[in-house]
Amino acid sequence: MKLLDHPNVLKLHEVMDDNATGKILIVLDYMAHGSCEPKEHGLEFFPEERARRYFNDTLLGLEAFIRRS
Repeated sequence: MKLLDHPNVLKLHEVMDDNATGKILIVLDYMAHGSCEPKEHGLEFFPEERARRYFNDTLLGLEAFIRRS
């Protein structure tokens, strides 16, 4: 994932194992527009066009990830 460079995939910078808490921490790029959850934008659901765009962007990111693997 560190090697993947795609506009629809957050860049992975570091993975850390915190032995004190037993948690694994990941450091990713900052996501400027925040979550893509409707409630984060004051909506119950996204309008269909926006949902389609998010779904398409997600598929393009997954495709890039699969091709890189």
